[in-house]
Amino acid sequence: MRIGYFCKIEQIIISSSAYFKFNKKKYDYQVYNDGNLYWSKEFNFYIHLLKTNFESLEDFGTSRGLTFFKGQKVDDIFTNYFDFSFDFYGFDAKEALGLDRNKWKKDFLENIIYSDNFLEKALYSALSSNSEAIKKHIPHQAFDIILQMLDEPEMLKPRDNWDNFKFFNESKTFFGDSLKDKNSFKKLLEVKNFYLINHGNVDDISKNIDRNDLIITESYGCYNLFFEIFKKEWCKNGGIINYPNQSSFGVYHFTKENSNNNLIVRTVQYAISGYDNRIIINQDMLDEFDMGHFKLLACRSEAHLNIAGKENKNLSESFLILPYFLFWEKDELCISKKHNYDFLVESTFQDLQKNNVNITRESVEQKYNELIEFVDERMSLLDFWNEALERGAKNNPKSKQEIDEIFNACLKQ
Repeated sequence: MRIGYFCKIEQIIISSSAYFKFNKKKYDYQVYNDGNLYWSKEFNFYIHLLKTNFESLEDFGTSRGLTFFKGQKVDDIFTNYFDFSFDFYGFDAKEALGLDRNKWKKDFLENIIYSDNFLEKALYSALSSNSEAIKKHIPHQAFDIILQMLDEPEMLKPRDNWDNFKFFNESKTFFGDSLKDKNSFKKLLEVKNFYLINHGNVDDISKNIDRNDLIITESYGCYNLFFEIFKKEWCKNGGIINYPNQSSFGVYHFTKENSNNNLIVRTVQYAISGYDNRIIINQDMLDEFDMGHFKLLACRSEAHLNIAGKENKNLSESFLILPYFLFWEKDELCISKKHNYDFLVESTFQDLQKNNVNITRESVEQKYNELIEFVDERMSLLDFWNEALERGAKNNPKSKQEIDEIFNACLKQ
Protein backbone atom coordinates (compact mmCIF):
# COMPACT_ATOMS: atom_id res chain seq x y z
CA MET A 1 0.00 0.00 0.00
CA ARG A 2 2.75 2.43 1.00
CA ILE A 3 4.78 1.50 -2.12
CA GLY A 4 1.83 2.29 -4.36
CA TYR A 5 1.27 5.54 -2.48
CA PHE A 6 4.87 6.69 -3.00
CA CYS A 7 4.76 5.69 -6.67
CA LYS A 8 1.72 7.93 -7.07
CA ILE A 9 3.50 10.82 -5.34
CA GLU A 10 6.50 10.33 -7.62
CA GLN A 11 4.28 10.46 -10.73
CA ILE A 12 2.58 13.62 -9.45
CA ILE A 13 6.00 15.28 -8.99
CA ILE A 14 7.09 14.24 -12.47
CA SER A 15 3.95 15.32 -14.28
CA SER A 16 3.50 18.62 -12.44
CA SER A 17 7.13 19.75 -12.26
CA ALA A 18 8.37 22.72 -14.23
CA TYR A 19 10.80 20.28 -15.83
CA PHE A 20 8.04 18.19 -17.33
CA LYS A 21 5.92 21.22 -18.31
CA PHE A 22 8.93 22.96 -19.86
CA ASN A 23 9.76 19.99 -22.02
CA LYS A 24 6.13 19.23 -22.77
CA LYS A 25 5.70 22.79 -24.02
CA LYS A 26 8.95 23.16 -25.93
CA TYR A 27 9.40 19.64 -27.29
CA ASP A 28 7.35 16.78 -28.64
CA TYR A 29 5.25 15.44 -25.75
CA GLN A 30 5.84 11.81 -26.79
CA VAL A 31 9.61 12.20 -26.59
CA TYR A 32 9.48 13.39 -23.00
CA ASN A 33 6.71 11.07 -21.90
CA ASP A 34 8.56 7.94 -22.98
CA GLY A 35 9.07 6.49 -19.50
CA ASN A 36 12.79 7.13 -19.84
CA LEU A 37 13.05 9.15 -16.62
CA TYR A 38 14.96 7.66 -13.69
CA TRP A 39 15.38 8.56 -10.01
CA SER A 40 18.64 8.26 -8.06
CA LYS A 41 17.99 7.63 -4.38
CA GLU A 42 21.67 8.09 -3.56
CA PHE A 43 22.00 11.56 -5.11
CA ASN A 44 18.35 12.71 -5.09
CA PHE A 45 17.87 13.69 -8.71
CA TYR A 46 16.04 12.62 -11.84
CA ILE A 47 17.88 11.86 -15.03
CA HIS A 48 16.17 11.73 -18.39
CA LEU A 49 18.03 10.09 -21.27
CA LEU A 50 17.51 12.31 -24.30
CA LYS A 51 19.26 9.89 -26.65
CA THR A 52 18.76 6.15 -26.86
CA ASN A 53 19.91 5.42 -30.40
CA PHE A 54 23.61 4.48 -30.29
CA GLU A 55 24.90 3.11 -33.59
CA SER A 56 28.52 4.31 -33.50
CA LEU A 57 31.10 5.65 -31.05
CA GLU A 58 30.41 9.01 -32.66
CA ASP A 59 27.02 8.89 -30.92
CA PHE A 60 28.71 8.74 -27.51
CA GLY A 61 31.22 11.13 -26.07
CA THR A 62 29.52 14.50 -26.60
CA SER A 63 26.47 15.85 -24.86
CA ARG A 64 23.96 18.53 -24.23
CA GLY A 65 22.44 18.53 -20.77
CA LEU A 66 19.17 20.29 -20.01
CA THR A 67 19.44 21.06 -16.31
CA PHE A 68 16.80 21.80 -13.67
CA PHE A 69 16.81 22.51 -9.95
CA LYS A 70 13.70 21.15 -8.22
CA GLY A 71 11.81 21.53 -11.46
CA GLN A 72 13.12 25.02 -12.25
CA LYS A 73 15.23 25.54 -15.40
CA VAL A 74 18.82 26.59 -14.61
CA ASP A 75 22.03 26.90 -16.60
CA ASP A 76 22.82 23.68 -18.43
CA ILE A 77 25.56 21.32 -17.29
CA PHE A 78 27.60 19.69 -20.03
CA THR A 79 29.59 16.48 -19.86
CA ASN A 80 31.57 14.38 -22.34
CA TYR A 81 29.25 11.40 -22.33
CA PHE A 82 25.76 11.48 -23.87
CA ASP A 83 22.62 13.62 -24.12
CA PHE A 84 20.62 13.74 -20.90
CA SER A 85 18.69 16.02 -18.59
CA PHE A 86 19.15 16.48 -14.83
CA ASP A 87 16.61 17.60 -12.24
CA PHE A 88 18.33 18.07 -8.86
CA TYR A 89 16.42 17.79 -5.57
CA GLY A 90 19.22 17.04 -3.11
CA PHE A 91 20.67 20.53 -2.60
CA ASP A 92 19.53 23.64 -0.76
CA ALA A 93 18.73 26.56 -3.07
CA LYS A 94 20.79 28.97 -0.94
CA GLU A 95 23.79 26.72 -1.34
CA ALA A 96 23.39 26.05 -5.05
CA LEU A 97 21.79 29.05 -6.77
CA GLY A 98 22.85 32.68 -7.12
CA LEU A 99 20.74 35.79 -6.76
CA ASP A 100 19.50 35.01 -10.24
CA ARG A 101 17.66 31.77 -9.47
CA ASN A 102 18.25 30.58 -13.03
CA LYS A 103 22.01 30.43 -12.49
CA TRP A 104 24.28 28.22 -10.39
CA LYS A 105 26.69 29.76 -7.91
CA LYS A 106 30.17 29.65 -9.38
CA ASP A 107 31.75 28.13 -6.26
CA PHE A 108 28.98 25.50 -6.11
CA LEU A 109 29.76 24.39 -9.66
CA GLU A 110 33.51 24.34 -9.00
CA ASN A 111 33.43 22.71 -5.55
CA ILE A 112 30.51 20.31 -5.95
CA ILE A 113 29.25 19.67 -9.48
CA TYR A 114 32.62 19.68 -11.26
CA SER A 115 34.66 18.39 -8.32
CA ASP A 116 35.83 14.87 -7.50
CA ASN A 117 33.96 13.35 -10.47
CA PHE A 118 30.61 14.16 -8.83
CA LEU A 119 28.68 14.10 -12.11
CA GLU A 120 30.19 10.77 -13.14
CA LYS A 121 29.37 9.21 -9.77
CA ALA A 122 25.83 10.60 -9.82
CA LEU A 123 25.16 9.43 -13.37
CA TYR A 124 26.66 6.00 -12.66
CA SER A 125 24.47 5.65 -9.56
CA ALA A 126 21.30 6.59 -11.41
CA LEU A 127 21.94 4.38 -14.42
CA SER A 128 23.31 1.30 -12.62
CA SER A 129 20.45 1.30 -10.09
CA ASN A 130 17.93 1.42 -12.95
CA SER A 131 19.81 -0.85 -15.35
CA GLU A 132 17.00 -3.30 -16.13
CA ALA A 133 14.55 -0.55 -17.04
CA ILE A 134 17.13 1.37 -19.08
CA LYS A 135 18.14 -1.67 -21.12
CA LYS A 136 14.60 -1.73 -22.51
CA HIS A 137 15.46 1.53 -24.27
CA ILE A 138 19.22 1.22 -24.92
CA PRO A 139 21.12 -1.74 -26.45
CA HIS A 140 22.95 -3.74 -23.76
CA GLN A 141 26.37 -3.17 -25.34
CA ALA A 142 25.77 0.58 -25.56
CA PHE A 143 24.73 0.64 -21.91
CA ASP A 144 27.93 -1.20 -20.92
CA ILE A 145 30.03 1.41 -22.75
CA ILE A 146 28.21 4.25 -20.98
CA LEU A 147 28.95 2.68 -17.58
CA GLN A 148 32.61 2.23 -18.56
CA MET A 149 32.83 5.91 -19.47
CA LEU A 150 31.35 6.97 -16.12
CA ASP A 151 33.31 4.46 -14.03
CA GLU A 152 36.71 5.41 -15.52
CA PRO A 153 36.35 9.06 -16.57
CA GLU A 154 40.06 9.84 -16.42
CA MET A 155 41.56 6.44 -17.26
CA LEU A 156 39.23 5.19 -19.99
CA LYS A 157 41.10 2.90 -22.38
CA PRO A 158 40.03 1.04 -25.53
CA ARG A 159 37.95 -2.06 -24.87
CA ASP A 160 37.15 -5.04 -27.09
CA ASN A 161 33.42 -4.29 -26.96
CA TRP A 162 34.02 -0.91 -28.65
CA ASP A 163 34.52 -2.85 -31.90
CA ASN A 164 30.86 -3.86 -31.75
CA PHE A 165 30.14 -0.30 -32.82
CA LYS A 166 31.16 1.63 -35.88
CA PHE A 167 33.62 4.42 -35.14
CA PHE A 168 31.72 6.84 -37.40
CA ASN A 169 28.02 7.16 -38.10
CA GLU A 170 28.01 5.96 -41.69
CA SER A 171 24.93 7.94 -42.66
CA LYS A 172 26.86 11.15 -41.93
CA THR A 173 30.32 10.14 -43.18
CA PHE A 174 32.21 9.91 -46.48
CA PHE A 175 34.97 7.27 -46.73
CA GLY A 176 37.75 7.13 -49.30
CA ASP A 177 38.11 3.77 -51.05
CA SER A 178 41.03 2.61 -48.87
CA LEU A 179 39.08 3.29 -45.67
CA LYS A 180 35.62 1.90 -46.35
CA ASP A 181 36.30 -1.29 -44.36
CA LYS A 182 38.17 0.48 -41.53
CA ASN A 183 35.20 1.89 -39.62
CA SER A 184 36.08 0.68 -36.12
CA PHE A 185 38.36 1.98 -33.40
CA LYS A 186 40.74 -0.97 -33.72
CA LYS A 187 40.89 -1.10 -37.52
CA LEU A 188 41.45 2.63 -37.87
CA LEU A 189 44.38 2.46 -35.43
CA GLU A 190 46.06 -0.01 -37.79
CA VAL A 191 45.94 2.39 -40.76
CA LYS A 192 49.26 4.06 -41.67
CA ASN A 193 48.00 7.27 -43.23
CA PHE A 194 44.66 9.08 -43.54
CA TYR A 195 43.04 12.52 -43.43
CA LEU A 196 40.03 13.32 -41.25
CA ILE A 197 38.06 16.46 -42.07
CA ASN A 198 35.00 17.82 -40.35
CA HIS A 199 32.30 18.53 -42.93
CA GLY A 200 32.37 22.23 -41.99
CA ASN A 201 35.98 22.43 -43.19
CA VAL A 202 35.56 20.81 -46.61
CA ASP A 203 36.75 24.01 -48.32
CA ASP A 204 40.12 23.49 -46.61
CA ILE A 205 40.81 20.24 -48.48
CA SER A 206 44.05 20.52 -50.41
CA LYS A 207 44.25 19.32 -53.99
CA ASN A 208 47.26 17.29 -52.85
CA ILE A 209 45.14 15.07 -50.59
CA ASP A 210 44.46 11.64 -52.05
CA ARG A 211 40.68 11.12 -51.86
CA ASN A 212 41.28 7.41 -51.22
CA ASP A 213 42.79 8.32 -47.82
CA LEU A 214 40.07 10.77 -46.81
CA ILE A 215 37.27 10.66 -44.24
CA ILE A 216 34.75 13.51 -44.06
CA THR A 217 32.51 13.38 -41.00
CA GLU A 218 30.06 15.51 -39.05
CA SER A 219 31.05 15.32 -35.38
CA TYR A 220 34.76 14.66 -35.00
CA GLY A 221 35.85 18.24 -35.56
CA CYS A 222 34.79 19.25 -32.06
CA TYR A 223 35.47 17.64 -28.69
CA ASN A 224 34.43 14.01 -28.46
CA LEU A 225 35.67 11.69 -25.74
CA PHE A 226 36.32 8.76 -28.07
CA PHE A 227 38.08 10.93 -30.62
CA GLU A 228 40.37 12.25 -27.87
CA ILE A 229 41.14 8.68 -26.77
CA PHE A 230 41.79 7.69 -30.39
CA LYS A 231 44.26 10.58 -30.87
CA LYS A 232 46.03 9.58 -27.68
CA GLU A 233 46.30 5.91 -28.72
CA TRP A 234 47.46 6.94 -32.21
CA CYS A 235 50.37 8.96 -30.81
CA LYS A 236 51.15 6.33 -28.20
CA ASN A 237 51.64 3.80 -31.01
CA GLY A 238 54.08 5.73 -33.18
CA GLY A 239 51.61 8.13 -34.77
CA ILE A 240 51.76 11.82 -35.45
CA ILE A 241 48.83 14.19 -36.05
CA ASN A 242 49.47 17.19 -38.28
CA TYR A 243 47.15 20.09 -38.94
CA PRO A 244 47.65 20.98 -42.63
CA ASN A 245 45.59 24.12 -42.17
CA GLN A 246 47.00 25.66 -38.99
CA SER A 247 44.02 28.01 -38.69
CA SER A 248 41.54 25.14 -38.68
CA PHE A 249 41.59 22.27 -36.20
CA GLY A 250 38.83 20.52 -38.15
CA VAL A 251 41.47 19.18 -40.57
CA TYR A 252 43.69 16.35 -39.33
CA HIS A 253 46.42 14.36 -41.05
CA PHE A 254 47.18 11.09 -39.26
CA THR A 255 50.48 9.40 -40.12
CA LYS A 256 52.54 6.57 -38.60
CA GLU A 257 56.17 7.74 -38.45
CA ASN A 258 57.87 5.16 -36.23
CA SER A 259 57.27 2.79 -33.33
CA ASN A 260 57.98 5.40 -30.66
CA ASN A 261 55.60 6.65 -28.03
CA ASN A 262 54.86 10.16 -29.34
CA LEU A 263 52.56 11.43 -26.57
CA ILE A 264 55.04 14.22 -25.83
CA VAL A 265 54.41 15.53 -29.37
CA ARG A 266 50.66 15.65 -28.73
CA THR A 267 51.22 17.49 -25.43
CA VAL A 268 53.41 20.13 -27.06
CA GLN A 269 50.82 20.60 -29.82
CA TYR A 270 48.12 21.18 -27.20
CA ALA A 271 50.30 23.74 -25.43
CA ILE A 272 50.84 25.57 -28.72
CA SER A 273 47.15 25.51 -29.67
CA GLY A 274 46.32 26.95 -26.24
CA TYR A 275 48.94 29.70 -26.63
CA ASP A 276 50.68 28.48 -23.48
CA ASN A 277 54.17 29.78 -22.78
CA ARG A 278 55.29 26.73 -20.84
CA ILE A 279 54.98 22.97 -21.35
CA ILE A 280 54.26 21.13 -18.11
CA ILE A 281 53.88 17.38 -17.53
CA ASN A 282 52.65 15.89 -14.25
CA GLN A 283 54.91 13.26 -12.72
CA ASP A 284 52.19 10.60 -12.77
CA MET A 285 52.01 10.93 -16.57
CA LEU A 286 55.71 10.43 -17.28
CA ASP A 287 55.61 6.62 -17.45
CA GLU A 288 52.74 6.74 -19.94
CA PHE A 289 54.76 9.21 -22.02
CA ASP A 290 57.75 6.81 -22.01
CA MET A 291 59.56 9.47 -19.98
CA GLY A 292 59.87 7.70 -16.63
CA HIS A 293 63.65 8.21 -16.73
CA PHE A 294 63.03 11.96 -16.25
CA LYS A 295 61.16 11.63 -12.95
CA LEU A 296 64.27 12.93 -11.23
CA LEU A 297 63.43 16.40 -12.55
CA ALA A 298 59.85 16.45 -11.27
CA CYS A 299 59.34 18.57 -8.17
CA ARG A 300 57.07 21.23 -6.67
CA SER A 301 59.33 24.06 -5.57
CA GLU A 302 58.02 27.55 -4.93
CA ALA A 303 59.82 28.64 -8.08
CA HIS A 304 58.12 25.90 -10.12
CA LEU A 305 54.72 26.94 -8.79
CA ASN A 306 55.43 30.53 -9.79
CA ILE A 307 56.18 29.37 -13.32
CA ALA A 308 53.24 26.97 -13.61
CA GLY A 309 50.78 29.22 -11.77
CA LYS A 310 49.80 28.64 -8.15
CA GLU A 311 46.12 28.66 -9.13
CA ASN A 312 46.66 25.86 -11.66
CA LYS A 313 44.39 23.05 -10.40
CA ASN A 314 45.73 20.56 -12.93
CA LEU A 315 49.12 20.22 -11.25
CA SER A 316 50.00 16.99 -9.46
CA GLU A 317 52.13 16.80 -6.33
CA SER A 318 55.27 16.95 -8.50
CA PHE A 319 55.59 18.03 -12.11
CA LEU A 320 58.15 18.53 -14.84
CA ILE A 321 58.70 21.83 -16.65
CA LEU A 322 60.28 21.51 -20.08
CA PRO A 323 63.11 24.04 -20.63
CA TYR A 324 61.38 25.76 -23.55
CA PHE A 325 59.52 29.06 -23.74
CA LEU A 326 56.79 29.52 -26.38
CA PHE A 327 55.99 32.98 -27.68
CA TRP A 328 54.65 34.58 -30.82
CA GLU A 329 56.13 37.31 -33.02
CA LYS A 330 53.93 38.67 -35.81
CA ASP A 331 51.63 35.66 -35.31
CA GLU A 332 54.52 33.24 -35.87
CA LEU A 333 55.42 30.67 -33.22
CA CYS A 334 58.89 31.11 -31.71
CA ILE A 335 60.48 28.66 -29.27
CA SER A 336 63.29 29.73 -26.97
CA LYS A 337 65.26 26.61 -26.01
CA LYS A 338 66.98 26.47 -22.62
CA HIS A 339 64.91 29.46 -21.54
CA ASN A 340 65.77 30.31 -17.89
CA TYR A 341 67.88 27.18 -18.05
CA ASP A 342 70.21 27.94 -15.14
CA PHE A 343 67.20 28.95 -13.09
CA LEU A 344 65.37 25.69 -13.78
CA VAL A 345 68.45 23.61 -12.99
CA GLU A 346 69.17 25.50 -9.77
CA SER A 347 65.60 25.58 -8.45
CA THR A 348 65.13 21.87 -9.22
CA PHE A 349 68.44 21.01 -7.58
CA GLN A 350 67.63 22.99 -4.41
CA ASP A 351 64.20 21.37 -4.08
CA LEU A 352 65.45 17.81 -4.65
CA GLN A 353 68.34 18.31 -2.25
CA LYS A 354 65.84 18.64 0.63
CA ASN A 355 65.12 14.90 0.41
CA ASN A 356 68.37 13.69 -1.13
CA VAL A 357 71.53 15.27 0.24
CA ASN A 358 73.66 13.19 -2.13
CA ILE A 359 72.21 14.62 -5.32
CA THR A 360 74.48 16.94 -7.29
CA ARG A 361 73.75 19.95 -9.43
CA GLU A 362 75.73 18.33 -12.24
CA SER A 363 73.44 15.27 -12.26
CA VAL A 364 70.36 17.50 -12.50
CA GLU A 365 71.86 19.51 -15.35
CA GLN A 366 72.87 16.35 -17.20
CA LYS A 367 69.31 15.02 -16.93
CA TYR A 368 67.93 18.32 -18.30
CA ASN A 369 70.29 18.03 -21.27
CA GLU A 370 69.03 14.50 -21.90
CA LEU A 371 65.47 15.82 -21.70
CA ILE A 372 66.18 18.45 -24.35
CA GLU A 373 67.67 15.82 -26.66
CA PHE A 374 64.63 13.59 -26.15
CA VAL A 375 62.09 16.34 -26.86
CA ASP A 376 63.97 17.70 -29.89
CA GLU A 377 64.25 14.19 -31.36
CA ARG A 378 60.52 13.46 -30.98
CA MET A 379 59.41 16.91 -32.12
CA SER A 380 61.67 16.89 -35.19
CA LEU A 381 58.96 14.83 -36.88
CA LEU A 382 57.00 18.06 -37.26
CA ASP A 383 58.33 20.61 -39.75
CA PHE A 384 57.36 23.62 -37.71
CA TRP A 385 59.48 22.65 -34.67
CA ASN A 386 62.93 23.41 -36.08
CA GLU A 387 61.60 26.52 -37.84
CA ALA A 388 60.14 27.79 -34.54
CA LEU A 389 63.45 27.07 -32.75
CA GLU A 390 65.30 29.12 -35.36
CA ARG A 391 62.90 32.03 -34.91
CA GLY A 392 63.21 31.70 -31.13
CA ALA A 393 67.00 31.91 -31.34
CA LYS A 394 66.75 35.18 -33.28
CA ASN A 395 64.02 36.81 -31.16
CA ASN A 396 63.91 37.09 -27.41
CA PRO A 397 60.38 37.13 -25.96
CA LYS A 398 59.41 40.72 -25.17
CA SER A 399 58.75 39.83 -21.55
CA LYS A 400 61.96 37.83 -21.10
CA GLN A 401 63.75 40.36 -18.91
CA GLU A 402 60.71 40.82 -16.70
CA ILE A 403 60.19 37.04 -16.45
CA ASP A 404 63.86 36.50 -15.61
CA GLU A 405 63.66 39.04 -12.80
CA ILE A 406 60.61 37.35 -11.29
CA PHE A 407 62.05 33.84 -11.55
CA ASN A 408 65.48 34.77 -10.25
CA ALA A 409 63.89 36.50 -7.28
CA CYS A 410 62.37 33.14 -6.35
CA LEU A 411 65.84 31.74 -5.74
CA LYS A 412 66.45 34.33 -3.04
CA GLN A 413 63.29 33.47 -1.10
